Amino acid sequence: MKKDSFFIRNCVVTVCALSILGGTGFATLIRHFREIQEEVGETANQYQDLVQKTEAVITKSDDALNERLAFRRYFAALDSNLKYFLTGEFASNQVLLGKEDWLFYKTTTDGDPMTDYIGTEPYSEEKMKKTVWNMENFQTMLERKGIKFAIAVIPNKEEVYERYLPDTIQKENEKNRTDLLVEYLRETTDIPIVYPKEELCEQAMTEMLYYKNDTHWNQKGAFVATQVLLEQLYQKEKIQLSDQDFETVTLKRADPNYNDLSRMVGMDWKFYDRESYEIIHSEEKEKIEETVLLIGDSFGASFLPCLQEEFEEVEYCHRDDENNGILEAVKPDLVILEYVERYTGQMDEFMWDNVSITSIS
Repeated sequence: MKKDSFFIRNCVVTVCALSILGGTGFATLIRHFREIQEEVGETANQYQDLVQKTEAVITKSDDALNERLAFRRYFAALDSNLKYFLTGEFASNQVLLGKEDWLFYKTTTDGDPMTDYIGTEPYSEEKMKKTVWNMENFQTMLERKGIKFAIAVIPNKEEVYERYLPDTIQKENEKNRTDLLVEYLRETTDIPIVYPKEELCEQAMTEMLYYKNDTHWNQKGAFVATQVLLEQLYQKEKIQLSDQDFETVTLKRADPNYNDLSRMVGMDWKFYDRESYEIIHSEEKEKIEETVLLIGDSFGASFLPCLQEEFEEVEYCHRDDENNGILEAVKPDLVILEYVERYTGQMDEFMWDNVSITSIS
């Protein structure tokens, strides 16, 4: 009798689980049918061979449905938690669990940090030439307005804290595509390229410069980069990280501004950073009497306060934000264009005033 009850209970649970999954998939298909149909149709039209077309259509149908699946985030979180408890690993194509519970970004849809680190798939000569052409034309446009220009390339966390990557991730080439692009820009242009990879890697041996459970650097990391920038552009002697005062700030686990990697896998209850650092500004510090416009990505959030410690005025604009008229409003003496490493492949498509530099030129 007990065996029968146990069997019936398992059957009921299984049927309920399958019904939820099936109902969710069906509801998603009904809601997004036209979008999925269009994407699959476009994919099918790219192939003439019947076998290739069939394989492509099946793959695209699966991807399109998964991308729109209702409650996908919650199913993914449940999957990650179950796999972690059973195997000690994540069921995620976005987040990699490293040594000592360090989390790393392994996306291929938001840049490709692992390919950057491993050192494969270098940028083509054509792409690098287009990047140079694009950056030089932006420099020319700024110089006509009497504005200086510099590029800051910020290494991925995977490069700076490589010692915490799992042993399954190994470099194939010591120089990766970002290293080669920086070399190419330095060889073919007179644009100052601030690339603090060596300095960050050295300091990272004893300091926490990036968050353990997040993709980003903190203000200590940004401070190191700022000192490299000041030395390179203004010949100022670097201030050592140990000589700069920082306030230790306690982070709340639920703060949406931190722990982006652990939130991606629904495990921010276990993996979360407990503290960060904020630079302590000195009222007596003699600042460079210039206005800086920082154009960048999310790494600019920590870069900004460190630049504000050194310059009279600093304004920030995200690369993807509306930027019409901002040069006229800010009147900067220096424009810093910042890219985190995983986005350097977008430098050949940089736009200003929401118009491609190619079109401006």
